[in-house]
Amino acid sequence: METLADRLKITLKERKVTQAALAKALNVNPQQIQAVCSGKIQRPTNVVEMSAFLGVSPFWLQQGKGPRHLRVEDSALRPSDKIPLMSWEAIGAPNHNAQMIWLNSPTPVSDKGFALRVQGYGMLGKEQIFKPGSIIIVDPDMKPADICYVIVNIDGIPHLRQLTYEGAVQYLHILNPKYPDPIQKLSNQNDIIGVVVGVYYELI
Repeated sequence: METLADRLKITLKERKVTQAALAKALNVNPQQIQAVCSGKIQRPTNVVEMSAFLGVSPFWLQQGKGPRHLRVEDSALRPSDKIPLMSWEAIGAPNHNAQMIWLNSPTPVSDKGFALRVQGYGMLGKEQIFKPGSIIIVDPDMKPADICYVIVNIDGIPHLRQLTYEGAVQYLHILNPKYPDPIQKLSNQNDIIGVVVGVYYELI
C-alpha cells in the first residue's frame, strides 16, 4: 500500500464502504472520491474528515506513516492518554492543573499532547474540515509532513494552518477562500508549535 489511493481502496474494502457512500458522508461529488481512488487526485484536502469517517489515522492515510487505526475512547485508557483542553492564550505556557478540563485522546499522542477548540472560520474549506467549536488534538512531538495541519506561531499569536512543501520551501494555507492572503511562506520551522493529529466534533 504505497500510495494514498492504495490505502484508501483497501480501507474501503475492509470497512465494506462504497465510494458513493464515502462521498455522501463527506458531502462531496462521487467523482472526487473516484479520482482519489484512481490516483488522479493525490493530495485531497479532506483527508482528515475521510480518515475520521473510516476510523483510520489521517497521517497513515495520507503519508503511510505511523499507526493505522485510531484508538477509540474507552475506560481502559492509561492516565498518560489524558490530555488537557488548552485555551489558545495558554499555548506555549501550559499550566496543567486540576482545574483544567481533561479529555481522553481518541488517537495516540506524546505526553506533550493537548487539545484545542477551533475558533473562527479561517479553516473552513469546501469540505468544512475545521468547524468552529470542534476539538483538535495537537502533538508537539510529531514531525510535520507535507499536507498536514499545524498550530503555528505567526507574529506571536498561535494559528491553525495547513502546511505544504514545495521543495525546501514550506507554505501555510488558510482554507477559507474568502480570507485575504490565504497563502504565506513559513519563515522559521521553529514557529510550528505542533501537528494536528485529529479533529472531532463530540469529545466533551
